[in-house]
Amino acid sequence: AVTRILDLAGAPLPERIAACRALLAVAPTPMAWIGLAVNHWHDSDYAAAATALDAALAIEPDQLLARWARFQYPATLC
Repeated sequence: AVTRILDLAGAPLPERIAACRALLAVAPTPMAWIGLAVNHWHDSDYAAAATALDAALAIEPDQLLARWARFQYPATLC
């Protein structure tokens, strides 16, 4: 939700990524990791997005959104 608000406000990606990291420092939930992953995708940092999704899945292996996203978006693009 925090990064969505920043997105709607037109905040640049580095600020959104920093907000995600700050959120993770206090609440390392799977959804917070997914939020970080989404912002890394928008920044074309696919390896970092994959790492964030892996962290979400390490916490909650049955998190379907993270599992689907990890499947759909590989760490590197060919």
